[in-house]
Amino acid sequence: MSEVCRRALAEPFLHMSCNPSNAEKLKTSLDAANQEKDELKRKLDAAEKDKSNLGEYETRADRGLPRLRR
Repeated sequence: MSEVCRRALAEPFLHMSCNPSNAEKLKTSLDAANQEKDELKRKLDAAEKDKSNLGEYETRADRGLPRLRR
Protein backbone atom coordinates (compact mmCIF):
# COMPACT_ATOMS: atom_id res chain seq x y z
CA MET A 1 0.00 0.00 0.00
CA SER A 2 1.40 3.36 -0.90
CA GLU A 3 2.32 5.92 1.73
CA VAL A 4 -0.39 8.27 0.44
CA CYS A 5 -3.05 5.60 0.94
CA ARG A 6 -1.76 4.79 4.44
CA ARG A 7 -1.89 8.45 5.42
CA ALA A 8 -5.37 8.86 3.95
CA LEU A 9 -6.62 5.87 5.95
CA ALA A 10 -4.86 6.83 9.18
CA GLU A 11 -5.69 10.54 9.17
CA PRO A 12 -9.37 10.33 10.24
CA PHE A 13 -8.48 7.94 13.07
CA LEU A 14 -5.56 10.12 14.17
CA HIS A 15 -7.78 13.19 14.11
CA MET A 16 -10.48 11.46 16.15
CA SER A 17 -8.04 10.10 18.69
CA CYS A 18 -6.27 13.45 19.13
CA ASN A 19 -9.49 15.40 19.54
CA PRO A 20 -10.94 14.57 22.98
CA SER A 21 -14.44 15.74 22.09
CA ASN A 22 -14.58 13.38 19.11
CA ALA A 23 -13.18 10.53 21.19
CA GLU A 24 -15.81 11.19 23.86
CA LYS A 25 -18.56 11.28 21.21
CA LEU A 26 -17.34 7.95 19.84
CA LYS A 27 -17.22 6.43 23.33
CA THR A 28 -20.73 7.67 24.09
CA SER A 29 -21.98 6.33 20.78
CA LEU A 30 -20.32 2.97 21.40
CA ASP A 31 -21.80 2.77 24.90
CA ALA A 32 -25.27 3.53 23.54
CA ALA A 33 -24.86 0.90 20.82
CA ASN A 34 -23.74 -1.68 23.40
CA GLN A 35 -26.75 -0.89 25.60
CA GLU A 36 -29.08 -1.25 22.62
CA LYS A 37 -27.41 -4.54 21.68
CA ASP A 38 -27.87 -5.84 25.23
CA GLU A 39 -31.54 -4.80 25.25
CA LEU A 40 -32.15 -6.51 21.90
CA LYS A 41 -30.37 -9.63 23.17
CA ARG A 42 -32.69 -9.73 26.20
CA LYS A 43 -35.72 -9.33 23.92
CA LEU A 44 -34.45 -12.10 21.64
CA ASP A 45 -33.89 -14.42 24.60
CA ALA A 46 -37.42 -13.70 25.85
CA ALA A 47 -38.86 -14.32 22.38
CA GLU A 48 -36.99 -17.62 22.08
CA LYS A 49 -38.34 -18.67 25.49
CA ASP A 50 -41.87 -17.72 24.39
CA LYS A 51 -41.39 -19.70 21.18
CA SER A 52 -40.28 -22.72 23.20
CA ASN A 53 -43.32 -22.39 25.48
CA LEU A 54 -45.59 -22.04 22.46
CA GLY A 55 -44.18 -25.25 21.01
CA GLU A 56 -44.90 -27.02 24.28
CA TYR A 57 -48.51 -25.77 24.32
CA GLU A 58 -48.93 -26.75 20.68
CA THR A 59 -47.73 -30.27 21.46
CA ARG A 60 -50.16 -30.51 24.37
CA ALA A 61 -52.99 -29.29 22.15
CA ASP A 62 -52.15 -31.84 19.46
CA ARG A 63 -52.24 -34.62 22.05
CA GLY A 64 -55.56 -33.37 23.42
CA LEU A 65 -57.38 -33.12 20.07
CA PRO A 66 -58.22 -36.84 19.77
CA ARG A 67 -59.82 -36.75 23.23
CA LEU A 68 -61.98 -33.80 22.22
CA ARG A 69 -63.11 -35.46 18.98
CA ARG A 70 -64.51 -38.51 20.76
